[in-house]
Amino acid sequence: MLTLIDYSLHILPGLLLLGALYFLYKGKQAMAFRIFLLILAFMLMRDAMTVHNLWELGTHNGVLWIRFINDPLILVSLGLASLVFAVLVLATNKQMKSYLKWGKFTPKTLLYGLLGAGAVAAPLLIAYQFTPLAERGGSVALGLLPALLAITLLGNFMEELLFRGYLQGYLEKLYKPLLAALLSALTFAAAHIFLAFIATDVGIALLIFTLYEGLVCAFLRMRYGLWPAVVAHGVGVLLVVSGL
Repeated sequence: MLTLIDYSLHILPGLLLLGALYFLYKGKQAMAFRIFLLILAFMLMRDAMTVHNLWELGTHNGVLWIRFINDPLILVSLGLASLVFAVLVLATNKQMKSYLKWGKFTPKTLLYGLLGAGAVAAPLLIAYQFTPLAERGGSVALGLLPALLAITLLGNFMEELLFRGYLQGYLEKLYKPLLAALLSALTFAAAHIFLAFIATDVGIALLIFTLYEGLVCAFLRMRYGLWPAVVAHGVGVLLVVSGL
């Protein structure tokens, strides 16, 4: 638990500064900047996890792998914190409500989300069959899977809310939906540059994966709404981090 407290104190000054700017900038002309600040805040929380060993990213022969800390309490706490952040963002962004295209959460859209998750994870899962488990992060205890589900679904709900919710919705006000989806995916990949080259040394492998993942989620959001994109992102990452 001390790790979680240290992590929280580490990111607090940056979050307070970004939060102050976020609440100072108001009005329709500030919407793009507010989205930018929210993405920066999320990047700070996500990338600081690496420094505090809350997760680890690596590559083996160019194949990306990801593992979370082996502590269910920490994983669930991070997931719940991300959910609280998402609720606060929704509550303080009534002006940007029109950007959110949720879609209907039905068995059909759930199926599309699960198919999207399979598409997100498939390239890595195929590559993993030719990579020894010890060289791609090692095994994951079955008892950790519920906690991993919590952090992947709740954490990536926040990420989808920002990139496929607010950002893609904002871009659709300026461009055609297809171009907005492409720009959303490119921005999503670009938001991983620091993580790929500074916080870790996984490099281009992470950018390729996040661009591909971003495209899958962006097209799901464009066609069916935000809910399938959330499922695709969360479950897709779960498949990658679960040690399959």
